[in-house]
Parts: sequence; C-alpha cells; structure tokens
Amino acid sequence: MIDGNYEDVKDRLVKDSRIVKYVRKFPDDDSYRRLVDAMCVQKNYKQAFVYAHTLKGLAQTLGFTELALCSSAVTEELRNDRYALAEAKLPDLTRAYNATISAIAFFLKQSSEH
Repeated sequence: MIDGNYEDVKDRLVKDSRIVKYVRKFPDDDSYRRLVDAMCVQKNYKQAFVYAHTLKGLAQTLGFTELALCSSAVTEELRNDRYALAEAKLPDLTRAYNATISAIAFFLKQSSEH
C-alpha cells in the first residue's frame, strides 16, 4: 500500500482480491475532483467537507496513509470553519492524491504484465 500497512488493510477487507478490486476502483471515485470544485470554485465549504471526509475514509480503508493524513487535515479545518487554512492545506492533499493515483497506475500496469 502507499505508505500504509498492508496487514491493517487486509484485516479490514479480508481478501487480497477485495483489496485489488477497491484499489482498481479508487481512481474512478470523484470525491477529490468534487472537493476541489466545491472548495475552490463554488466556495461551498459545507459540501467540500462531505467530499474531504469521504476521501479521508476511502484513503484510510485502502491504506493510503499520506492521502488519509492530508485529507484528514483538510477535513478538520473545514469541520471547524477554518476555510483559509483548509485551502492552504489543499496543495499537500493534491500532491498526495496525485502520488496515490500514480502509484495505482504503476500497480495496475505491473499486475497486467504478469
């Protein structure tokens, strides 16, 4: 997993096949895109909180530790109505998200070659 503990993820999802199934689906989830749109375009911070919280939960479940930490930081700032701080933390979340997506793409490419 990406900066995560595989055994913790396996405890939650039980089977390797289930882990792979959800890792494959993660890039299709639109929580990150919707978070950025809600926060940066619409300035709808209540809705942004929902998307940040969803992203945090997915990242925690799948063992994407850095993404979970960054999305948690944004979630907490939004929860406490500290919108400027949430926006200031968005670049870190974006880097973690992009790194996660890149790692998943690498994993999928490697697994398709075997």
